[in-house]
Amino acid sequence: MKSLLDGGSWSIIYWSKWRGLFFRRRAIMAIWNGKPSGPATFFHRNGRISCRGHYMQSRSGETVMTGHWEFFSERGKPLGYCQYDGEGRRHGVYEQVTDKGVLVAKGMYDRNKPKGRWLLYHLHVRGCLPVETEGITAEQWQKQLEFAYGEANLGINGKRKVKGD
Repeated sequence: MKSLLDGGSWSIIYWSKWRGLFFRRRAIMAIWNGKPSGPATFFHRNGRISCRGHYMQSRSGETVMTGHWEFFSERGKPLGYCQYDGEGRRHGVYEQVTDKGVLVAKGMYDRNKPKGRWLLYHLHVRGCLPVETEGITAEQWQKQLEFAYGEANLGINGKRKVKGD
């Protein structure tokens, strides 16, 4: 097997944007033959870390997220984490919390599909309830996650958060 250090050219890329007189970093990552590969860190506009993890080339040649990824709020608070397999699919433990630390969703993925029993936030109990995922479609699951996130924010803030806040 050929090492990534053999041949090709490596460079570290700093994506940036000038805003007035302030220079703000947006991402730091390694590029292998023109594609992201290896560790990557993305930043919010305020300079705090947005997410970090690893990229690699899948068998099909696509650049995909792999391994453990962590996500953070603009205030720097952990928002959750997820595991990805070598094909860029969610695979393994997943956890999502609000920026105030309230658990929104926790469970396991198996090749991008929710597996087994999950905990999802429900406003009427001001906490999480178990949800069985067997037979649920991807679209139904996405709606469940979005609903739980909206419910958690409603319970904490007294109002639903608007997307993009």
